[in-house]
Amino acid sequence: MTLLLTEPQRKSKAQFRYLRERVGIGLTELGRHVDATKCKVGQWEYRNYTSFPPMYAWDYLLGQAELQRKWVMQQVEQIEKSGQDRAIIELYRYDKHLENSTESDGEQSYNYQHFNARAIELATELSFRNYDIRFVFAENPGQMSEDKPVKAQFFGIRKWCRIERNLILKEFGYKKNERIRRWESPISRDTVPEKVFKWACSRLENRFIRVDAALERFSENLFSYSGDSNRSYSVTLPYYITQKQFEEFRNDKISFSEINAMNTEIAMRLEEQGYEVIFKYPEDCSQFSIDAAMLINKEAQEKVAQSGL
Repeated sequence: MTLLLTEPQRKSKAQFRYLRERVGIGLTELGRHVDATKCKVGQWEYRNYTSFPPMYAWDYLLGQAELQRKWVMQQVEQIEKSGQDRAIIELYRYDKHLENSTESDGEQSYNYQHFNARAIELATELSFRNYDIRFVFAENPGQMSEDKPVKAQFFGIRKWCRIERNLILKEFGYKKNERIRRWESPISRDTVPEKVFKWACSRLENRFIRVDAALERFSENLFSYSGDSNRSYSVTLPYYITQKQFEEFRNDKISFSEINAMNTEIAMRLEEQGYEVIFKYPEDCSQFSIDAAMLINKEAQEKVAQSGL
């Protein structure tokens, strides 16, 4: 992931937020590493503030993104050498589960979300290569429920797609987040309802369909512009910061966080092809190169309709 960091790029608040969320570093945590308050970091990302991320904050995030990418590719190399067609990926639920983990050695200043972010990027990279992804809990609290594999897979899919608990509560008419926490707890006897697990799997399938459709349309546009020697190799994608903002620009029955996850996957694929990907908020750009929020072609629309998404 390489950015030239020209003046317009340094003033892309959306790009900064995208990088921070991609590496799983919270506002408070980032502030601690770059000597800034949580409030100040938030001002770097929100449009209604005139302050922009300073160069040292950009350098820190870009450095973390490079380290994450290096770790992911090392893991991919090891998995490919194993000759297996299934990849087992560990996820953490709380910071306390990092205490006995060798992964956190030398990185004690990071919380579990940072380690989960790179695990999710690994899952995304392996999905490009058609691996069967299976999530497991990294903790080992002793007695586990018999439903542990389903619990871990549900938790992993939710993190992969960026499905917030509130969306599940709204979809199924539940009232409290605690219910979902019990579904995801390996020591709880509460199991993930079959209808909820199937729904989560359908959201993951929706992600694959939309990303593939978006990239297909992007390739079609590249072909039509192939005679233009001045065509830019910089790609602009939207990043959304709230559901309200998303719905102002897109008429789509999906959450803004899921679309951000899809557009992040699109960015990863395009980066591998040598494109420089720039994220912007929709208010700051009249036209984007691509967006997973669009049902881009007839085939994608038909697939979505058939799947009931």
